[in-house]
Amino acid sequence: MAGRQSALPLVLLGVLSAVVYGLAAQRLSAQPRETAKPELLIALPRFAQVLMAGGDRYLAANLAGFRVLVADTGRMGADDYAVQAKLQRDIAWFNPAHEDNYYIAAAILPWNGEVDAAQYILRKASDARIFDWYPLFHYGFIFYHFRQDPATGAQWLLKGIPRVRDQQDQWALQNAAALWIEKGYQTASAAGLVDAMAANSPPGAFRNYLKMRAARL
Repeated sequence: MAGRQSALPLVLLGVLSAVVYGLAAQRLSAQPRETAKPELLIALPRFAQVLMAGGDRYLAANLAGFRVLVADTGRMGADDYAVQAKLQRDIAWFNPAHEDNYYIAAAILPWNGEVDAAQYILRKASDARIFDWYPLFHYGFIFYHFRQDPATGAQWLLKGIPRVRDQQDQWALQNAAALWIEKGYQTASAAGLVDAMAANSPPGAFRNYLKMRAARL
């Protein structure tokens, strides 16, 4: 009996603790919680990024690129994308040829209000990666879709054609350029440009196709 009485306070204490814990948990669950903010809200100056990378600008580019790569875009707002744009500009400055940087820039930035930053990064990449036609394609697409300037977009596509090694890709790029030219120029000018493209194409079905498009204009 004495043992039971000595254990009673412990039981009551346990019950009381459980009740207090339950009330506290219920109260906390009702409180508004501030969402954890993405890491991209912090953007260091370029000199600080290079300093933290031991003076290696290429390493600084890779470290900043990793931050961009792991960011949760599902939780990002306009301010976060502005910081991402700054980080990606920095990466392009550290290492203009950074492949992941221009891919991410083309896929994310212009669709979230950072058109200027995307074009800066793509232009740097196209100048540094003279073997790669994709930066020029994405650069031209921004003019076509976001700037509503298909004529300028087509000119950048045409600049990318000499870099293309695969014949099918060349034809696809020329075809897209022809379509954009038709949208961006007066009919007579468009016909002349498409006809000039046909003249510069190798003999064959695709040259005939371009000539047919020029004739229809």
